[in-house]
Amino acid sequence: MKLTFFDKTKTFSIHQVKLKALGMYIFSIILIYLAGSYFGGILLFLYYSFILLPVFSLILLFFVIRGIKFFQYFSTDHPVKGETIEYRVVLSNESLFPVSEISSKFMTINPLMPDMIPNFRLSLGQGKTKEFTYRISCSYRGIYQVGLNSLHITDIMGLVTINLPVWHRTFYVYPRIIAIYRFSFGIEGFLNKGEDKATTGLSDNTLIKGIQEYKKSEPVRHMYWKKFAATGRPVLKEYDTSTTPEVTIYIDLFHTYEEERSIKTLEREDVTVEICTALAKYFLYKNTGVTIRCPCNPLFSFKGNRQEHFEEYYKQTTNIFSGQNENPVDLFRVDLKNGTLESKSIIFITHRIDTELFNVLEESITSDMQIMVIFNHSTTEEQVQKKNKRFFHTLQDKGAMIIDVQSSHTIAEDMERYGS
Repeated sequence: MKLTFFDKTKTFSIHQVKLKALGMYIFSIILIYLAGSYFGGILLFLYYSFILLPVFSLILLFFVIRGIKFFQYFSTDHPVKGETIEYRVVLSNESLFPVSEISSKFMTINPLMPDMIPNFRLSLGQGKTKEFTYRISCSYRGIYQVGLNSLHITDIMGLVTINLPVWHRTFYVYPRIIAIYRFSFGIEGFLNKGEDKATTGLSDNTLIKGIQEYKKSEPVRHMYWKKFAATGRPVLKEYDTSTTPEVTIYIDLFHTYEEERSIKTLEREDVTVEICTALAKYFLYKNTGVTIRCPCNPLFSFKGNRQEHFEEYYKQTTNIFSGQNENPVDLFRVDLKNGTLESKSIIFITHRIDTELFNVLEESITSDMQIMVIFNHSTTEEQVQKKNKRFFHTLQDKGAMIIDVQSSHTIAEDMERYGS
């Protein structure tokens, strides 16, 4: 549990002077003055006492402010997606006088949850303590702001409201890390170290290792046509990889203006980032070079080739957000044109049937560049899924590499099943 308390070194400020209450007070003063002038006696004494009442009220407010303390407790410092933060606020009046009115406003945790922590307005007696407890579910990846946005104390006459200095915590909620233990990307390469099949290898077509029998759904770009013509059996040329295996991942997080503030968009975005995170960990822990690019605003770009680089990537995932972004295919073409694309193994993670992307995928079947599409179907209606799958089967029969991820719960299963 983390504890932070009210800092008295900070200055107070006047939040509001209530003109309506002030007007009523002045009006009452005038009435009492006229009555005192006409009748004298006790009414005149009451008039002079009533004039001093605001001074007394403000002096009392000063002493009350010095005695008010608040504490904020958080059950965790680093929540992950799906975890719950227990947040407690404790108000304590250590002054010799009661507080007529103390009110709060809490931070908006995120734009989709403005009412998760309700504001309060209460009085607090001398020596009394009041505690509030809230449970905040970190249902989605992102930035959460938890804590007080303002704390106000009003004097007994309701004339002046003082703003006390407060603070809040900012939590960065990261995506789940889903472990995948087997991921088949292509058939032609082997990792430099060990005998595991390469999942990314930047194959060198000058290093022919041998041949192997063709299996259904495998790409035909390296079909050994002469051998096929001579024997009638389809076989593929098998290549060694170059010295540094590389893979480049392009993330598609486009959404329309209408989808901008929807739960569906957040869920889909999280699944896409979790797919990318699973791949990043898988490749980096095999010391395979990984470049990750997303045309969000600002442009997200990461590059690493060792296990220790995963933590660096993971911390940067808070900068990957959906929006009305450019097409990642355009970014891919710019990288290709500028010569900054260092691998011939490309993965696109998308959630939409984009003509440009699937044209690029189909063209890659007969080229020396391996392109795979991982399709995020997590928030897609069943009828649309069926239509998309028929389209995928048509391309897969031609040799295209497509993985269909059904939901946030099947990421590892769907990715490991491909090519098995």
